[in-house]
Amino acid sequence: MNELKDQKDLSLWIEIDVSALEHNFKQAKNFLNSNTNILAVVKADGYGAGAVELAKVFSKLGVNYLGVDTLDEGLELRRYGINTPILLFLPLTNEEISLAILNNLTITISNKNIINKIIEEGKRLRSKVKIHLKVETGLNNSGLKPEEAITLANEISKCPYLELEGIYTHLSSPKDSNRSNEQFIKFKKVLERLKDNNIDIPLKHICNSYAFLFYPEMHLNMVRLGTLLYGQFPLGIKNYKIDLKDCWKLKAKIINIWKVEKGTPIGYGGEYITKKSTYLGLLSIGYSHGLGLTPIARPKSIKDLSKFIAKAILSYLKFYSLEESVILEGRKIPIVGRIGMQYSIIEFGDIIPKIGDIVEINIHRSIVNSRIPHLYIYNGKPYKLRTIDGRYIDINIS
Repeated sequence: MNELKDQKDLSLWIEIDVSALEHNFKQAKNFLNSNTNILAVVKADGYGAGAVELAKVFSKLGVNYLGVDTLDEGLELRRYGINTPILLFLPLTNEEISLAILNNLTITISNKNIINKIIEEGKRLRSKVKIHLKVETGLNNSGLKPEEAITLANEISKCPYLELEGIYTHLSSPKDSNRSNEQFIKFKKVLERLKDNNIDIPLKHICNSYAFLFYPEMHLNMVRLGTLLYGQFPLGIKNYKIDLKDCWKLKAKIINIWKVEKGTPIGYGGEYITKKSTYLGLLSIGYSHGLGLTPIARPKSIKDLSKFIAKAILSYLKFYSLEESVILEGRKIPIVGRIGMQYSIIEFGDIIPKIGDIVEINIHRSIVNSRIPHLYIYNGKPYKLRTIDGRYIDINIS
């Protein structure tokens, strides 16, 4: 059976620039004091960039910790030989605890009721379990109340099967400096109470990417960096203090080209009719890959709702947004007609393209199908391919 051998066989792929990742990591490192650790968040398949390869890259760069949400995400990294410490953010079920311990994954405690089961499994497996306490200071998405955290820290410090390695909290509205400072004060009071009880916890962290940039007083001795490492500033922020490079691009080859006359209906339902004689191209990307889908958050205000309605009206009137077009050699080419399950049509007008020309597709990363092949490049040259079935193939870059 034939199979993909390298990037030349691809018609659709996500391109990850590892040189950009290295650059962003070094930028972040230079922004911190030398004694402040970095936890690189690689949850959700590394925000669509591929958790395994990114974890390897960050580990080679000397990252202190990796962060994922679920047990399955942590186990995947361990299966690929990644030995860097890994923190599981979300609570575990009783049935998951033994696997976490056996794979040397650090467990977040956000509910005091689970601690006895962790002690029981640690004793049974004769293993010391690393623990981070999550303190609830205002986000209210699970966490220990300050008094619970102090009581539990005292209990854990006396248990031979548990190692209280870290303590953290999560900011609810990082852009709200007053609210963030209130949470920081609550967290510092917990740290002070622990110090008064002679409990020294090595790792203390509160900062996400936004707080990392704007609240250096909150760096403590570890920061949790996610999208910033992938080249994305927090929403609404541009070019602030550090230089970032985007590492992620969705690309496709034009797999067919044809010319139609003015007045030709295009695609399912014939909803789009050409306004002049024009060239059309076919791409092997559609709804199943995430194209044409839009992540919709609940509007937080009349202004948010107005923006959503205005965008829908402009789309209906055929004023194409960046998400409804592709880029060919710097030119915006509109996607026309109804998007298919696995294909879409683009209109070139008077431009005469070639089959095999590569376009860049503008799409929200969070909705992209993770099974699209990932091509990893370094200094402009491809070196590894993650196939549609999750296998990794080395590519000779000599």
